Amino acid sequence: AGDAAGLYTSAGMNNYNFTGDGATTAFTLGIAPGAENNTQTYIDGVYQQKDTYTVSGTTLTFSTAPPNLSTIEVMVIQPLAAGENQASEISFKQAGSSVERNVQVKLEESVSVKDFGAVGDGVTDDATAINAAALAVYNQGGGTLLFPKTTASYGINDDIILYDNTRVVCEGWVKRIGTGGIYDAVFVNQAGADNIYFETPLIDCNNQLGMNGIIFRRNGTNMVVNGGIIKNCKHEVGAKLGGRALNIEAGANIPENGLKATRITGVSIIDSYNGIALSGGDNQEESGCVISNISMENVDIPFTLFGNSAGYPHDGDSMSHMVSNVVGVNCGKSTVYPNASALICSDRGSNVMFSNVYFSNTAAYGATNALYYGDAHNIHMQNFVYDGDSVYGYVGFGWQETATPVDSGYDSSDSSFDFIHNGNISTDIISVSSATTTRIQNVFFNIRTNTLTNDRPFTSSLSGNANVHVDIQNKAQNARMIGNCNEVNHGYTFASITGKTAYPRIFTLFDVNGTDYDITVSTAGKLLINGTVVGTQT
Repeated sequence: AGDAAGLYTSAGMNNYNFTGDGATTAFTLGIAPGAENNTQTYIDGVYQQKDTYTVSGTTLTFSTAPPNLSTIEVMVIQPLAAGENQASEISFKQAGSSVERNVQVKLEESVSVKDFGAVGDGVTDDATAINAAALAVYNQGGGTLLFPKTTASYGINDDIILYDNTRVVCEGWVKRIGTGGIYDAVFVNQAGADNIYFETPLIDCNNQLGMNGIIFRRNGTNMVVNGGIIKNCKHEVGAKLGGRALNIEAGANIPENGLKATRITGVSIIDSYNGIALSGGDNQEESGCVISNISMENVDIPFTLFGNSAGYPHDGDSMSHMVSNVVGVNCGKSTVYPNASALICSDRGSNVMFSNVYFSNTAAYGATNALYYGDAHNIHMQNFVYDGDSVYGYVGFGWQETATPVDSGYDSSDSSFDFIHNGNISTDIISVSSATTTRIQNVFFNIRTNTLTNDRPFTSSLSGNANVHVDIQNKAQNARMIGNCNEVNHGYTFASITGKTAYPRIFTLFDVNGTDYDITVSTAGKLLINGTVVGTQT
């Protein structure tokens, strides 16, 4: 009989192949199995029960000689001492696959933070271990940074720095247990990092003052957040500030850099000061941020827009964001800055589109300060619905994180606001300071609201502005005002026009033949069609 030992050998498993001659019963193995249970034996592919052979030393003896020319395969499982073999010496083959790799390659597909000593008890500071794991992902050329499920959370007192080609998977929560670190965040990318992907991040800022959930820093590209929960981000007045669940940051960079191709979808933000901060502006060069399917609960300011003074109003290369499909409950009322808060706050924000946005506040939570607060350039809102009371609809002051409204001195231009408001507005629908009146240019408001406490559509100082167009409907009185501010508001309130057949507005009608009729109401109460007086308002 012939025998051949070790056609292939893997650490812990050794294969030996023989050919039967119909007479030989004893075959010599390369190693001593120690017992029959450490062997698996096949004749012509048929498994042999262990009571049909014995082992002694390196000899395996069959009770009956295998048939002539039969193929005999003996697999010997070799017990190994701990640490004796490296993972690279152990073979791995996925079920159903013919491709064989070693275990080390398989394990490197993900790096567990526990591999570097993270405890995950919610008390121990795991930041050093997690940062070591993140760096290991980078050093191997990228991969998955895994936070395995834990009964508590992974406590950190420092920023977690992420590098190129990192996929973050959170099966367990990551929680701030202190305010240490440079960037005041749970996660932050290394400047210039590319391809960072969060899969269902579970982040708890734990109400540590000034801490942020995720910061995407300047020069980063291909930053993605898919799903997850971020909660308890608390603002610190006058110091760290912060308190933002997602901070899409901008910094002083040359134009060809900047944070680009950022995508955020499916995130829930809870009990935080600011939900998502979107930045940009000259020498900050940020574009391509797309945000969708966001839910928020108990967030003081759901969205903040930050530009800068250089080059404002900014063009699309400097700042460009799109936000859609947002739902929130009990948002827009800040205890930090009660007079300078809103569902959306802007400090020189430019080029942002909001669509399909719905917020509702309970009576117990109370009124939001405003639907939109701040200056705006090329800001557009479509199908924005709010159920609940509000102090204002739109505030044209330049917004900053200060206790009282300020006039920053910047124009608002080329923007449109389409609001459906089911609730009471206790002051003007549109409110601006006298200083901002002439700086609001080419802005269109389409606002439908229930009731007005003071019954005025907008601040009286806007009455001379021919560059602000309004289409405002007071549903409680079934009254509507349409036209430019200088044409609409001549001391009129909604109550003063209720029940009248004509009121200050300009519009065009078309008959069945397509002939157009320009309908005008003059300041003297004259009704004109194509410039001809046809009646007097009574």
